[in-house]
Amino acid sequence: MRFLKTPGPFCRTCGTAVVRDMSAKTLLLGWWGIVSLFATPVTLIINLVQWQKIKKLPPRLPYGPGQPLDPGKPLLRRPAALGLLVPAAVILLIIIGAVASRSDPSNASVGDCIHQTGSTSAKIVGCSSDDAEYIVLDRVKSESLCALVPGVEATYSEIGGSSDFVLCLGDVP
Repeated sequence: MRFLKTPGPFCRTCGTAVVRDMSAKTLLLGWWGIVSLFATPVTLIINLVQWQKIKKLPPRLPYGPGQPLDPGKPLLRRPAALGLLVPAAVILLIIIGAVASRSDPSNASVGDCIHQTGSTSAKIVGCSSDDAEYIVLDRVKSESLCALVPGVEATYSEIGGSSDFVLCLGDVP
């Protein structure tokens, strides 16, 4: 991760060209690390603040020194603007993962309600839902321990993974 600066002085046209170019590079290259996922939005906001200052600069003087830079297309009309999809995709994946894991029975705790979706699968549902078949009475390591729990009508187990567990299930009140 590198933080780059381009020293001035700039006219409005040259400053706009530099901000657009550097922001486009940031959008393309700024997402490839954990820290960068947080540093890139900050960098883009800083660039936006600087661009607001640059817009207040006077235009290039006629017959001024040097050739002015071509400002090119606005940032959002450049292919680099697709870099904005990276944080959107990360946020979307986090939301999908959170929603998908919420109904996973491996996350069930005492008091959650379960709907069996097949002979070997189940999902967590709201206890007020019509799909609620059982309530989790206990979470244990062995099916034989469910016999010690009062009110058990069924069990649900996941064995063979990294965290074996058995849910002792009772009728939904």
